[in-house]
Amino acid sequence: MNTIDHALRLFNTEEACLGAGLAFVVVAVAVLIVFSRAREGRIRLMAGVLIISSCLLVGAGIVEATYDAWYTHRCVHHSSDIPECDARG
Repeated sequence: MNTIDHALRLFNTEEACLGAGLAFVVVAVAVLIVFSRAREGRIRLMAGVLIISSCLLVGAGIVEATYDAWYTHRCVHHSSDIPECDARG
């Protein structure tokens, strides 16, 4: 599974939805700030690209850390029967 699949899976859980939501908020705020500054002409293209890419990396890191913690909790500690427990071994 990739990061997007992990985020979508986390949104379907009640326990780990907060981590995926936090990652979404980080990226959305960065995009809004860059586009509002670009419309005013107060930010250059490369600075905007750098800000958005760094926020995408932070968001992906949040999603992966949340997914790993959720997976460990469900599959290792509680031996759950969800499909992810069989897929990762």
